[in-house]
Amino acid sequence: MTSGFQAIAIDLADALHDEALRAGASSPAVRGATWQTAVITAVATDGTLTAAGIPGIRRLERFTDPVVGDAIVISQAPTGAWIAIDRLAASAGEWTALTPAAGFSATPAYQSPRYRLVGRTVHIQGHFTKSTTLVSGDVFTTVPAAIRPPADHDMVVVGSQGNAGANIGAFRGILRTNGNFEYRGPSVSTIVAIPPTTYWLS
Repeated sequence: MTSGFQAIAIDLADALHDEALRAGASSPAVRGATWQTAVITAVATDGTLTAAGIPGIRRLERFTDPVVGDAIVISQAPTGAWIAIDRLAASAGEWTALTPAAGFSATPAYQSPRYRLVGRTVHIQGHFTKSTTLVSGDVFTTVPAAIRPPADHDMVVVGSQGNAGANIGAFRGILRTNGNFEYRGPSVSTIVAIPPTTYWLS
């Protein structure tokens, strides 16, 4: 039969054991390195981050352009220091169709208008045909809000200067902050194309 003293000793041993487990779980020096997901709540001028209530998190060199609200992966060293590895993908990076503006259609037998967003990089391409001759200022598509640039953005577009795509030339295009993609070339073409192009949102 267990004496009162033995029962107290057992209870004390159990309590010490439980406290050791709690201390080890909260100490990186005991448990080793760990990682977790977090959301950025602040970006300092020196490039360090605050996430999950942890200030001063340094980033890997490849992790560029962090912004508040990004879901990221952070990891802690046994010394207690934290690093931000990268942001989590917001989508599968799949291609999404771009809708031609009124009076335009996707050009048959050419690359369909489409885009995809990978991190903060937009990939965009596609051919559009107008039912009449293009005029400088024509809007041939409007991109969705998720891929609109923070400032008006000059881009190279391609247009035909003859029947059946003969005499292809490069012209100016402008992607506006409201999503409108404008043709700024001469009135000699019915086809305007965005060659495979990338741009950055920040």
